[in-house]
Amino acid sequence: MSSQVDVYNLALDNIASKARVNSLTEDSVERKTCEAQFFAAREVVLEDHDWNFASFYDTLTLVKESTDTIPPPLPWLYQYTYPSLCVYAREITRQLDSEEDVPFRVDLNDDKTAKYIHTDKQDAILRYTRRITNITLFTPRAVEALGWKLATMIVISLNGNLKLKQNAEQSYLNAIASAKASNFNESVNRKAADPSLIQSRS
Repeated sequence: MSSQVDVYNLALDNIASKARVNSLTEDSVERKTCEAQFFAAREVVLEDHDWNFASFYDTLTLVKESTDTIPPPLPWLYQYTYPSLCVYAREITRQLDSEEDVPFRVDLNDDKTAKYIHTDKQDAILRYTRRITNITLFTPRAVEALGWKLATMIVISLNGNLKLKQNAEQSYLNAIASAKASNFNESVNRKAADPSLIQSRS
């Protein structure tokens, strides 16, 4: 299991730095630089890939529906709150795999202070990537990707080497591509349910 300090040092290795971070409280330029960019890097990594370890489901909280005095904006039938720990909304779940994807859109409220999810799905359940702050829950491939993303964000401040930045950016893309392949192999799609069996249960 990796820690936040481990990710800092991985990023430093990725930019060919000989410096090491030993604690989250030490008074070093490297620690301060990594800390300043770490949380943004973590958000980007979680957003850029549909990680299994960060995949969650929530029944969304209804805000408005089309029959209300003030309905959701057209053409949507329902407006739901955006989960507070959601980094990226992946899909509104379907009852059957054979059904088409459920259309939805993420919008800001009128004063631009909060997000809403608009869809035509009643009692919508959202599958989303959740903000995971405990780095020990990250898979090795996620840690690898985070180390490269953080490297892209600290390299100019620490050594100003543009070539190293370009290398880190490409390595990050490669890490994400590798993670996608690994994630796919770790899951098995459900078979679409037989409609006749569903009908017999009702």
